[in-house]
Amino acid sequence: MAAALNKQSASQALATLEAKAMHIAGEHAGTLGDSATIAVRVISSKVGAVNPVYGTPTFAGIEKIFDLTVPILSAKTQSASLAQALAKGFTPRAVTITVTGKLPPM
Repeated sequence: MAAALNKQSASQALATLEAKAMHIAGEHAGTLGDSATIAVRVISSKVGAVNPVYGTPTFAGIEKIFDLTVPILSAKTQSASLAQALAKGFTPRAVTITVTGKLPPM
């Protein structure tokens, strides 16, 4: 998926990630029993300085990109249409997205 995101603008990449997160919420909504909502947290690894011994970037932690929260019933019954709207850059009323970080450089 990273290769596909590299050819998009940052806003398009974020919309693609939001749509993927909605698909994941829809896939898992049926497994949560009596829960009222389902949330998906999207994270990215941070890259640190290049290790002089190995010549590769070091791990510098994680960046929380966003949280997507949706009612279970909506996730079960409307995940495809909600994901389509998110992919187009529109956030439906049933979906709450809290952006807390930024995408890594592309």
